[in-house]
Amino acid sequence: MLYRFPKTIAADMNSQVETLTDGFERLGPDDTPFTLRGGEEKRDQAATIHHQRDTNERTKDEQSNEPVSRGVSEWKQNLRTLDFPFIDTISCETYLDRAWQAAAAVQEHGLIEEVHCNVCFEDPNLHGKFWPGIAEIELAPERDYFPGYAPGPTLAHEVSHSVYAAWTPDAGFEQGQQAFRTRSQQEQAESLSLRLYGPFHEATGPFVDYRLGDEELFAAAFTSRIIEPMAARRNAPQAVNRVEEIATITVPTLFDGNSF
Repeated sequence: MLYRFPKTIAADMNSQVETLTDGFERLGPDDTPFTLRGGEEKRDQAATIHHQRDTNERTKDEQSNEPVSRGVSEWKQNLRTLDFPFIDTISCETYLDRAWQAAAAVQEHGLIEEVHCNVCFEDPNLHGKFWPGIAEIELAPERDYFPGYAPGPTLAHEVSHSVYAAWTPDAGFEQGQQAFRTRSQQEQAESLSLRLYGPFHEATGPFVDYRLGDEELFAAAFTSRIIEPMAARRNAPQAVNRVEEIATITVPTLFDGNSF
């Protein structure tokens, strides 16, 4: 069975992109570090303010994601509790570094053989694949889209499928149980999926809404836990605890010595 990143048609995705009055574009209804792009003029203003801050304070702020504000004045008055998109949110480079750390830990336990980058998929909307039969991950080249679909989140998402495949009944773990045991855990995982990927409705395939699939919800919660651990715990503590429980069963060293 092919475990893949959410697939949709370009028209469906583009219909969910809203152009905002301040120059930002947003995928879906919510401002998150992953569903915004553009806003260059306001970003330049915020960048000037950010670079005037104490170096240590600035560096520390860039290591975690706080709730985002597109208002420069509001953000400037609440630098410790708010982030401005792309200015003091976690960088895409850090997302990718954390995802590679997770991939390396999982690879050491034999759940992944190789990761192939810059794969040109026939479907231009496909960002990554995990092939369970050969335990390989394929990643598309980086595209100018929303941050939730950048290489870092995509790699973490595909790594999650290798963990989930090892945890399922075929591997002898937790037989007959889904990842999320309670409605609260499931709802929190759904919120992380919306945070990362915006609204998504699959035109064809097994799910009218792919979030009905337990594995895709696990992938979203796992991805958030790897690339933005503090925000993941703040926004979805029960779902994240469950992800950590499952991940520790399959990859006991995953959370040892890594930056997440």
